[in-house]
Amino acid sequence: FEKERRVVEQEIMMAVDDLEEYIFDLYFERAFPNNPLGYQILGSAQSLRKLTLGDVKNYYNQHFVPENMIITAAGFIDHDEFVASIEKHLATKKWSTPQKQNLLVTPQQGLVRDFFQKDCEQYHILVGFPATAYADEDRFNSFILNTALGGGMTSKLYQSIREDRGLAYTVFSMLNTFTDIGIQTIYAGTEKSQVQETIDLIRKELKTVFEQGLTDSDIELYKTQAKGQILLGSEDIDNRMNSLAINEMIFGEYRPVESVIADIQKLDRKSIHEYIRKKIDLDNLSLFVMGAEKERFRI
Repeated sequence: FEKERRVVEQEIMMAVDDLEEYIFDLYFERAFPNNPLGYQILGSAQSLRKLTLGDVKNYYNQHFVPENMIITAAGFIDHDEFVASIEKHLATKKWSTPQKQNLLVTPQQGLVRDFFQKDCEQYHILVGFPATAYADEDRFNSFILNTALGGGMTSKLYQSIREDRGLAYTVFSMLNTFTDIGIQTIYAGTEKSQVQETIDLIRKELKTVFEQGLTDSDIELYKTQAKGQILLGSEDIDNRMNSLAINEMIFGEYRPVESVIADIQKLDRKSIHEYIRKKIDLDNLSLFVMGAEKERFRI
């Protein structure tokens, strides 16, 4: 336990040094204050120091019970043999009564307008706005918007900020979906003198898609990209195993890749623009900047 505690301490320090990742931790703390979605998964050095071996054992005994488990497998296996093996191993363990889980109140994303001062060469920018929950019927519209904004080298932000202006080496958007809420984030890293211009370009692209939506040709391109990513992912055994578990947790059933592809194919310009108009509020975009010298930036 003590050896592993030291390993996690090192991991926490490593995470703080990876500023492209660390800014997301800080942003979520502010977007979801006093809610588990805002807590850092690794915890803090302070919370780690307070942890005891008894705490870990109690947590394990209360939560790691059959009633709370979903076990999935993918690859060259015999289903009946696999089930028999799992049942055999579970039967040998002494189980405690599972702890009743208190349902969390659906979190509300807060508007973030903040600056975090940290000694670093590059300035890190996050712009955020609400997105769809994991099982929401709009989830496929959100996939297309994310791909269009910053999902690859053909995306609007990549072309505008990196290719046309050369303002940032790294720029991307990320769709963060949970069971009951979601956040769309846009990240860019640049030097201090170019922070405001980068933010202005992000807002400009958001304003354009809000007012005009996406063209039919763009939608077909991004649909093709999204379908390609799903098909490629389905070829990876680890990905397939995780997909089985997520589908069971969220939907309570297996959803074949063909079904997901069919849902994406149904999307059109109207449904995507309706989603964009519903989620993007240009007057209430979150902005979080991290850099060496504190300064007020506008979104």
